[in-house]
Amino acid sequence: MDISALYVELIPNRKLAKEIFSTIAPEYERTRESVLSISGHGSLLELEPVTRQAVQLRNPYVDPLNYIQVETLRRLRALADPEGPQAGPLRESCVDDKRNRFRVEETG
Repeated sequence: MDISALYVELIPNRKLAKEIFSTIAPEYERTRESVLSISGHGSLLELEPVTRQAVQLRNPYVDPLNYIQVETLRRLRALADPEGPQAGPLRESCVDDKRNRFRVEETG
């Protein structure tokens, strides 16, 4: 939930952001604890060692991409004209940019 808190900081309405995140974060923890309690496991993916290892190996690479995306979105939203020429390079670097999605689909 650490990275999700960074995305929450991007919401202009701070009160709304706090309300939403203060609902989601505890619900995530309750759900996680319920899944562990019902399954009798001590950790998520306990019986899926291959998947668990894949997630552990992937996080050091994916997490920095999330940090970059948050900063890119912050910079894009700070521009006087988010559709202007300065926005182009920022938009190209965003994971959610339509052109990047098309590139992935074309090459994927």
